[in-house]
Amino acid sequence: MINFAVTQMVVKKYLTPKVIILYLIVLCAPLFFMTQGIQDIPFLKTSVLELKTEYIFGFLLFSGFVWVSGACIGIFSSLICSSFVAEEASDKTLLLMVSKPVSRTGFLLSKFTGFLILALIYSVLSAFASIYAITSFLNLDLLTFFRMLQAVPSLIGFSILVSLFFGSLGVFFSSLTSSKLKVVVPVIGILVFSFFVFAPVRGIARDNGIYSGQVLEFTDLGYDFGNLYVSILKMNSVKTIPFIQSMLGMVTGVYKIPEHMVRIDFDQGFILENLERESYHSVSTSFVKLFLAVFLFLGSGVFYFKKRDIH
Repeated sequence: MINFAVTQMVVKKYLTPKVIILYLIVLCAPLFFMTQGIQDIPFLKTSVLELKTEYIFGFLLFSGFVWVSGACIGIFSSLICSSFVAEEASDKTLLLMVSKPVSRTGFLLSKFTGFLILALIYSVLSAFASIYAITSFLNLDLLTFFRMLQAVPSLIGFSILVSLFFGSLGVFFSSLTSSKLKVVVPVIGILVFSFFVFAPVRGIARDNGIYSGQVLEFTDLGYDFGNLYVSILKMNSVKTIPFIQSMLGMVTGVYKIPEHMVRIDFDQGFILENLERESYHSVSTSFVKLFLAVFLFLGSGVFYFKKRDIH
């Protein structure tokens, strides 16, 4: 009963109109600026509606990976989980919260359960809000809006995976310190490095033959997230055009990027629908790595929190 109250407390705290509105502003602001840039592309201005829709849908899928279901939900997850211990410590209620009959394990896992509920709710909210925002910013018609809704299951699924990883990582750091800043900074640092910074490092390492089978490949979170995202899209029968595949390939390394960002069959004289996938390791390997990391972070967080002195 007490554990349920702790879970309920977490959900209620982050499911208020104020938090939801603030989250939507943070989510949609980058999409607004990106869509303004899209409108200025000469190629799209002169394209037929069908081709224009394909590229805009591709933009949704790309922004879905790097921001909507990636960095944005990841940062939000780290902010929630970083406060699990730090907030109680600053409010001088931590000792009371972990006193009998509440166990430290039950306290931390109950808070994480509340976070999982929030992750699901905000993942759904992110998917629908981002599609509505993009169609509104670009003044698209209702048919295009419904066409883009096919991406919703994929965006939600990937959001939950990202939330699990960075949420559990936040729990781990939260168990070590009572400073929220000391939790948020390393978690967001790992997130930024995984989604943005590691791309050029990966490219240089591959060109010099020091990537495959090395520590870099094993620790390349960007590739694993990209591997999972592309597989989720495929599982949901969501197709991406070669240009967007190239963009995802640049960020994650999951595709071999050919010259001019398209793959051409010179014998037949036409552009192929898909780029070649880089197969450094399988989707199942990426999936197992992700969930092993989640259980490791969560288990270590519980272990260190149980051993920690609380005054």
